[in-house]
Amino acid sequence: MGEPTVILVWGPLMIGGTYFVTSGYQWSWDVVWISALYAIGPTSVIFGKHIDKLKQDRVKKIFTLPVIIGEDVARYATLAMWILQYIGFAWLVITGKLTWPILMIKLI
Repeated sequence: MGEPTVILVWGPLMIGGTYFVTSGYQWSWDVVWISALYAIGPTSVIFGKHIDKLKQDRVKKIFTLPVIIGEDVARYATLAMWILQYIGFAWLVITGKLTWPILMIKLI
């Protein structure tokens, strides 16, 4: 179950932890949500890699999340992650949690 670990490590632990330490140990739920949203990107890459090797992993009895949920569901989950990330960043800009240039960075 490496995919949930990627979300945790690349999101709240790495980005949220860096914010926490560099801000003088201030907690921010906004940073937690932003970092979790960011972590969807690396997680979708891992999903793609695991989907690509799904048949070999199944034969080797390596139970990645795409193996467990099946190829079709894994592909739709990857698409949903991509869409969720764009919608999430747009929502954070609309609500004022992030500024509009983040959308330009995300679209490039």
